[in-house]
Amino acid sequence: MNQPLALLFFVFSALTSLLQVGPAPGSNPAASMERKFEHLKMNSQLRHPDPTPTVFTEEEIHAYLASGKLKFPLGVEAAMFQEEPGIVTATLRVDFDKIDGSA
Repeated sequence: MNQPLALLFFVFSALTSLLQVGPAPGSNPAASMERKFEHLKMNSQLRHPDPTPTVFTEEEIHAYLASGKLKFPLGVEAAMFQEEPGIVTATLRVDFDKIDGSA
């Protein structure tokens, strides 16, 4: 799997994590999600990673998506998210010619 698709898969896997109570009042939920991504990256590089689940809250997901910090790989032209308790469903429009460079 190429790197952009792997990143996209990771992000959407993370989005489907169990949703919990939001961050403390006054905190920045988008920044909280960024810290959790950094924790996942650092943890994945450890010889003995911490197996504790990393949970993204609904508020963090919304704030992060709205922040504009999430950059989709070339070829992902549209994304729509729908949610229900405990589930986030993503629908994407992907131009595979742009992904493999044939466009």
